[in-house]
Amino acid sequence: RKEEEHRGAVELVRQIQQNEQDRLLELELKDQANAAENKRLESLMLEEYEKRKLIKQKQGELRDELNRANETMLLRREEEKKLDLLNDLKVLEIQKERADREAAYEEEQQQIKIEKEKEIARLRAQQERAKDEQAERDALRARRAAEEQERKFRQKELDE
Repeated sequence: RKEEEHRGAVELVRQIQQNEQDRLLELELKDQANAAENKRLESLMLEEYEKRKLIKQKQGELRDELNRANETMLLRREEEKKLDLLNDLKVLEIQKERADREAAYEEEQQQIKIEKEKEIARLRAQQERAKDEQAERDALRARRAAEEQERKFRQKELDE
């Protein structure tokens, strides 16, 4: 069972690591996509700035949009980190509950075993007492029979 728990724990750690790698890869791809988008937007803004003054207003709007996207991305990353942490804590809690249940079960089984052993010992002692009492009764019966036999023998001798 310990080996099974260990294998389970190792598998869980492997899965957590794999999930972390997958998440980091996804974030890296998102970062690259955002970086490419940022570069494209900056290029457009510079080009528009050189062409017309009026586009400066649009550049500000694009910058604001970019900032909002970055802020959203950062918030999303933080939220993902929180979710990952919550998931890890939940997994640990489940493992602890399982270990607690198993320990309680083991303790209960040990208690049952102790109770059975006590009951067996009690029954053996009871059997031993009954055997001793029976032996005493048999000895008493034998002694009385011998005494009776002795009395009859003496009576017979007296009668003769």
